[in-house]
Amino acid sequence: MSSSIVSSHQGLTGPPPPAARDWAALPSDILLDVFLRLGPREVMLGAEQACKPWLRVAVEEPMLWRRVGLDEKDYSDKRRWRRSIYDVEEDMRLASVDRSKGQCEAFDGSCNDYDLLDLMRRAPYLKSLSIEHYYDEESHSIKYLVKPLKKLTLLEDLQIRFTYGSLQDENKLRSVCKA
Repeated sequence: MSSSIVSSHQGLTGPPPPAARDWAALPSDILLDVFLRLGPREVMLGAEQACKPWLRVAVEEPMLWRRVGLDEKDYSDKRRWRRSIYDVEEDMRLASVDRSKGQCEAFDGSCNDYDLLDLMRRAPYLKSLSIEHYYDEESHSIKYLVKPLKKLTLLEDLQIRFTYGSLQDENKLRSVCKA
């Protein structure tokens, strides 16, 4: 009897393996939803490099780039930290602003007076601006900051961390924010 049990088990096969999935063929709206959940950093450092259709969605969909530099930073992973070096992150932020095609609504990053003027030109609809380290390379004052800020008529939230401090600059900035 044991030989009949063995022979009956020898003819059994497991379920067929699942069919291979073509992840490149996912519809754009589904990719967009996934990319929005990932955040800009993960899209630029990984997802957009997977295949041409994913790159196309990542580069051509302005909705992905409305909020630049706002995803959480996790420096506990040293490999991730190495990829997050200042220059790389700033380049990614500026590329993200370009990809927004003028629709960027929020920016969080470091900049100087020249970068700020460029940002205003490429992202005129900013509602939120958070500058981690603002520095004026020539005069160490905010004189070059006031004029561009006045042009951002939709701005609702402004945070600036200066690399220097001056009470005169602080008062000037407060007067701009009240206007």
